[in-house]
Amino acid sequence: MAAMPDALRWRVLLIGGGAGVGKTTAARHLAHQLGVPCVLVDDIRMALQRVTTPAQVPALHYFLQDTSGTSKPPVAVFARPPEALCQALVDIGRIVTDALIPMILHHLHVEAAGPLVLEGCDIIPDLVAGTTLGGFATRGLLRAVFVVESDAPVIGANMQRQARGLEHCSETARVTAAAMNWRYGQLVRAEAERCGLPVVEARPWTNLVDRLLKAAS
Repeated sequence: MAAMPDALRWRVLLIGGGAGVGKTTAARHLAHQLGVPCVLVDDIRMALQRVTTPAQVPALHYFLQDTSGTSKPPVAVFARPPEALCQALVDIGRIVTDALIPMILHHLHVEAAGPLVLEGCDIIPDLVAGTTLGGFATRGLLRAVFVVESDAPVIGANMQRQARGLEHCSETARVTAAAMNWRYGQLVRAEAERCGLPVVEARPWTNLVDRLLKAAS
């Protein structure tokens, strides 16, 4: 039976925020330090996209399909306004966060499942706030922390280094993508603060893991 490390006051830790802020690297280091699994929510989203179609769940496939249903490269979608792209991220996040609920509850209520870190952009604050989730009590064992970066150019530079499909796009597309993720990050910050959930600045990255642990305690 998996045991929860003595230092933990949670069984599931959610680490959210926009893309390009360093949360994936921090989540992996944090999970390794604690000896618990880390699941990337990106993988869950891609699995959901694999088993659905744009006709079934159009919002989930927003960044993969155009209005005619054919595949399109990132440069096409980033021709749209950052505001529309940001709203698309919110819509995707609501779908994915809802799909995460059974996994979260499994680790909260089944001792053998053990503790878990879930990291990703698609975690929506208001869906994981409160003392219940999916009609079940969280028993005070669910934590959510959101990482934000206030500087859009820093986000753009990070995304380009991470090769998020933007390395061959135009400078205009890269700037739009950074603006989209900056807007999304600010929206997540505001929603997290409204829900009373902790928000931490991405920088300095050197002590981000420590600050995440402190915020989750």
